[in-house]
Amino acid sequence: MPLIVVPPRRLAARFAAAGSRCNQPVSLIDLYPTLAELCGVAAPGQLDGQSLVPLLRDPERATGRAVVTMFDRGNASLRTRRWRYIRYANGAKELYDMQQDPHEWSNVAGEQTRQRIQLQQMLSKFYEQVRSQ
Repeated sequence: MPLIVVPPRRLAARFAAAGSRCNQPVSLIDLYPTLAELCGVAAPGQLDGQSLVPLLRDPERATGRAVVTMFDRGNASLRTRRWRYIRYANGAKELYDMQQDPHEWSNVAGEQTRQRIQLQQMLSKFYEQVRSQ
């Protein structure tokens, strides 16, 4: 889903020009650390999210992030700048090249084996981290 952030007019000069777009994947869990930084409030030491302030200042900045979204029991989506990988509780998988197919019309999970395996491993590491907490 799109995330739109508009700074107060009096602070606008500190950030990228109005109408700037950032194509890096972010998550709603990034809002708390972002607001804490913008308000000058110390956030707790360990947060799952990351402040978006660097992206607000430089929308072209590459983060190399992969963002996980969980939906219903056992379903997960992992999003990088280029790829979206979905794994369902029933074992079904979907993979989309967001540069070539931004509307997610062509599931290439069977074709992109190397990429699918890499994203599967990233998602498995996420699950391991969640279980160990």
